[in-house]
Amino acid sequence: MLKHINVGRSSQRAHSRKDAKKKHFRPTAVAVITKGDKVLLVYSEKSKSWGPVKGGIHKGESLIKAVWREIKEEIGLTPEDFEERYRYLGSATDKGFAGKMKSQDFANCKHLHVVHLRLKRRHRKLKLEEGKITAFKFVGNRESFMALPMKSRRQQILVNALQRVGISWA
Repeated sequence: MLKHINVGRSSQRAHSRKDAKKKHFRPTAVAVITKGDKVLLVYSEKSKSWGPVKGGIHKGESLIKAVWREIKEEIGLTPEDFEERYRYLGSATDKGFAGKMKSQDFANCKHLHVVHLRLKRRHRKLKLEEGKITAFKFVGNRESFMALPMKSRRQQILVNALQRVGISWA
């Protein structure tokens, strides 16, 4: 069962009091979607990079509702397209999850909550969100995965998430 994430004012603030810019981080739901031993990646026009389906958790919204909303918005799929179970993998800053990330990266991922979902063999065709998501790929090996333009912390989080669900491309 997924826990409800409180999206109050204090949880949106960067925890560093020394942060002169007073950056605000909205808690984010990250959906690691797999089909067999392949992971689904989408290309974001905004960040000009590949990554998982993800998006902010709205105030008062549960993590799983945010995951389903983002999946519907970004790739046009619904819960019926997935196997029955989903698995909460943890926060990206849980011990061991983020690997050898630089300390400054932690402020940017403190509120990333990662969920794993398995796509059914037969599912609807993906419908990409116009103007935001321009492409998708199912990637099944480390070389292909590492060759994609992707932010390093996203790569590390995804590699660790895949290992947690038993997919290792070593």
